[in-house]
This record gives sequence, structure tokens and C-alpha cells, in this order.
Amino acid sequence: MVEQKLINKIILATSNKDKIREITFILKDLSDLSIELVPVNSIVKNWSVKESGKTIAQNAILKALKCVELTNEWSIAEDTGLLVQELGGLPGVKSSRFAGENATYADNCKLLLEKLRNTKNRKASFLTIAVLASPQKEIFAASGEISGVILKKEKGLNGFGYDPVFKPDGSKKTFAKMTFEEKNAISHRAKAFSKLKELIIKLNEKPDRIDKDHDLLILDETVKDNYDFTS
Repeated sequence: MVEQKLINKIILATSNKDKIREITFILKDLSDLSIELVPVNSIVKNWSVKESGKTIAQNAILKALKCVELTNEWSIAEDTGLLVQELGGLPGVKSSRFAGENATYADNCKLLLEKLRNTKNRKASFLTIAVLASPQKEIFAASGEISGVILKKEKGLNGFGYDPVFKPDGSKKTFAKMTFEEKNAISHRAKAFSKLKELIIKLNEKPDRIDKDHDLLILDETVKDNYDFTS
């Protein structure tokens, strides 16, 4: 008799190749459980979701639910923001569009450095909200955060986004100076998706953990703080 599993395929609800590479690496152990990770672009043509949420959590949930709607499969999505203390938490939810809708990674870094020119307070943190959505649209979410500082100039060629200007606390390197493995052992994204990985494993072991009476199942207090339940 074939063992019935709750989860055997998860759609990655992003078309960002850099994020796909990192998420796939962080969740690589799931392949040992015969759980397949499939980029949404291989199933849905011209995948696109308007990030209209007011918070990082809202955008992550929007993407996960849209993916479920189009594929009827378990789906994972994320949204990440760089929160700069001197800028009151900006660029935050608009991190990928800080310098405009079609901004490049370089454009965003350049604008950030300009806004922090001659500023002593360079404290910042990365926040990732990762979301797992079931075909029944139940939501599981977790956060990952890492604190650090924004340097006065870019350093390093690895990574993507704001990695060349962000140096985590306790490190002598920016994310962009780290190897791929070094970054993804400590990053905000690694922390968030590691929590979801543990959940996926538990759900496959004990599928009755899902409460069918609830549409929104939040695992993490940071997600609650970042999500407006009244909207």
C-alpha cells in the first residue's frame, strides 16, 4: 500500500531567480522526503502579482494565495524588506522598488547610500516573511530577521539586492562578500524558511495538525505584528 502524504509538491511563488536559488538551497532537505519544489514559472505563464499590501506580511500572503488559486497546489511565497532605522523603517515594503518601479539592484543601493550620506546612524535589519499556503488556502507563516549596518560604499560582488551595502552584526563581511553558503547559513531568508521547513516535515508526519476551521494559521509573533488582520 502506497503511503499517503499531505505534501509531495510545493510551488515556489516567485520569478526572481536569485530568490529561487536561495529558497531551493535552504529547503534542499525536503527532497529526501520526496517533496518536489517547482518554480511557478514552469507552470504559470507570465507569472506576476501586484504587491499591493501595506506590509511585508500582506505581500507574502497575497503571492502565496494567488499561486494556490492558479495551481491548486501547496505554495510558498515570501516578501523581504530592508528596514533602515534612520529612514524610519524605509525602504521596507517598497525595498525592491525603492528607486522606482523598474529599479535595478544597483539603482536601489545607490539611492540608499545617497539618503544616508553623512549619517552616523546606519543601523538596519532585513526582515523576511515566508508563507506556506495549502490548496484549501490555509496559511502558515514565519519570519526571519537579521540586524546589521549599512556601509558607506558597496563591498563584494556576490548575492543580490542590498547585499553589497549590508553588513550583519558580528560579521566582518557584507552579504555580498560572503560565499553563497555562508550567507544562507545566517540570513533572514534562511531563518524564515528553516522554520517553514520544520513545519512541512511535521505536517507530513501528522497531517491532522491542520485545523480546517481556520483560514489563517500564524506561527510567528513577528508575522502578527506585520499583518493587519482588519484589512
